Amino acid sequence: MESRSNAIAAGLFVIALTVGLVLTALWLTSENLDRVRYVVVSKIPVSGLRAKADVRLRGVDVGTVAISRLIPRIPGSSS
Repeated sequence: MESRSNAIAAGLFVIALTVGLVLTALWLTSENLDRVRYVVVSKIPVSGLRAKADVRLRGVDVGTVAISRLIPRIPGSSS
């Protein structure tokens, strides 16, 4: 009877540990960051710019391109 109670206790410990690890992983990977949109205007050509392209800052992924379009005239520019 003693070995059976030890097995049940060990099984419950493993189940509790597994549930704890899963909950911890879900908590650590949850994304509750605020998204900020930026409008970037460039007077020079930018190669490789397309929708859903990755944006990196100093080698770190910081987002993706939502939309790219040509503006005929940039307000405030002399050309």
